[in-house]
Amino acid sequence: MSRGTSSSRGVTRRGFLTVAVSAIVAGVVAGVGAYYAGTLAAPVKEVVKEVTKTVTTTTTLAPGAPTTITVTPPPTTITKTVTTTVTVTPTRKSIRVGLDAVGTAGNMIGSLVADFMRSVFPTYDISTYPLGGIIGSTKEFLKGGLEVTFSTATSLKLLYAREEWFKDVPEDTLLPVHTLYTHSSEAIIVTTPELKEKYRLNSWKDLDGKKVTFHTARSENHLWYIRALKANGVNVKQVEIDLDMIADALRKGDIVATLFILVVGLAPPFIQNIATKMKTVIIPPSTEEMKVVEKAGLPFTWFPTKRFKEYGVDVLDSDEAFGLVLAPGFNTHPKFLSEDDVYRLLKEMINKRDELAKMAAYLRRFAEDPIGLQVTAISTAPEIPVHPGLAKLLKEHGVWRGEWKIAS
Repeated sequence: MSRGTSSSRGVTRRGFLTVAVSAIVAGVVAGVGAYYAGTLAAPVKEVVKEVTKTVTTTTTLAPGAPTTITVTPPPTTITKTVTTTVTVTPTRKSIRVGLDAVGTAGNMIGSLVADFMRSVFPTYDISTYPLGGIIGSTKEFLKGGLEVTFSTATSLKLLYAREEWFKDVPEDTLLPVHTLYTHSSEAIIVTTPELKEKYRLNSWKDLDGKKVTFHTARSENHLWYIRALKANGVNVKQVEIDLDMIADALRKGDIVATLFILVVGLAPPFIQNIATKMKTVIIPPSTEEMKVVEKAGLPFTWFPTKRFKEYGVDVLDSDEAFGLVLAPGFNTHPKFLSEDDVYRLLKEMINKRDELAKMAAYLRRFAEDPIGLQVTAISTAPEIPVHPGLAKLLKEHGVWRGEWKIAS
């Protein structure tokens, strides 16, 4: 009976322990599950951490015999992907345009061209810099301070030959090419009737040793007239004065002659100042002097005197005058304005040439024959490469010449 009773108790204890341990393990697992259920139910924050929980419980099966049950759920990592859109604003292309001095036709036309460029290239930053003529503007371009320079075809001729102001330009320098010519100018030498009579100024040779102002020595008009006179053995003394002071210098006799320039038949402001203050008379070259100039290949030719008469110049009853002809414009390199850029600019200017001429009468020559003006300019310096955008336009109009080169 004792043995049976003892055996019955032993079975009851083992059964109890089995049930107890099972209950404990079930409780532990249930607790961990509840923990994770709560964790997963909670809102996901921007910063996500790895969640791991270890639960340890101790159950005594018999006195002095501890048993440790450790339940370690596998680590769970919750990852949230956040997509961020970053907008990058591209850098605007900067185009710096060189102009002639304030008060000149080159400055007025250049400002208008720059405004037109802003309308054609709204995403470009277009800025202007009045640098006192083609020489100052071109040198700034060569130094990298401009992307577009005010220049003439004949000044490019000097540049590529490394003559005059461009003697020291390194061979590997990036040079402007034929791009856009906007107007033309004609220039003759004039004096006053009083000075003509006093010094007997009847031809160029009579200026030898005399004080003159052929504008600034930085101007191309000055260069070519000095070359023409020197070719004929005539040496003058250049007096550098402000353009607006030329009229007063002539009236006082501080100089005996100057250049009278018309741009597409119109006088720049400082020339108008001369015309309003005094009468002037032309000092023409003799027949022999003209022959010398032509033989030297200088850019002199015949042109009508009608417009000069309108400004009070006595042209000695001649319908034509022999003088300097230049074709100024704004030139660049394909590195700064692409073929498409220049082609678009030229096309738009041609399409709106009448509007441009109304805005600036100096662009009248361009409005009358924009393609012919480009051809004339390139012909004065055919050795200079032509911008591919201009070349494309000239080919479309059937005036491209096989001996011309396209810039790359």
